[in-house]
Amino acid sequence: MKKQLTALVAVAMMATVPLAASTTPAAAIHKQWHRGLATGIGVGVGLGIVNAITQPRQPQVIVQQPTPVYVQPAPQPVYGGYSQAHYNWCFANYRSYNAQTNSYLANSGVYRACNSPYD
Repeated sequence: MKKQLTALVAVAMMATVPLAASTTPAAAIHKQWHRGLATGIGVGVGLGIVNAITQPRQPQVIVQQPTPVYVQPAPQPVYGGYSQAHYNWCFANYRSYNAQTNSYLANSGVYRACNSPYD
């Protein structure tokens, strides 16, 4: 479509240039130095338009982001657990004691950490 439009504009311009060059108004005959000015301007503008239409476009730059690299997090430090005496004391004193979280359900409904004398 673009090439056809360019060709059509070029043909139309080429057809009008000789017509404009061949006709000279009667008032301009005495000024011979003005004879080719309008023709030159018309040809220059026409060639500039055709040149702008037919120039190739800049390639579209596609920036592709690199794939993210998964970095495994550092291992969590492992602390020594509580002694067996601590667990036995907490189980003996609190019926709702959970050894995995070292907490128990208090009468107020809030989970609290078990603090034994064997900490």
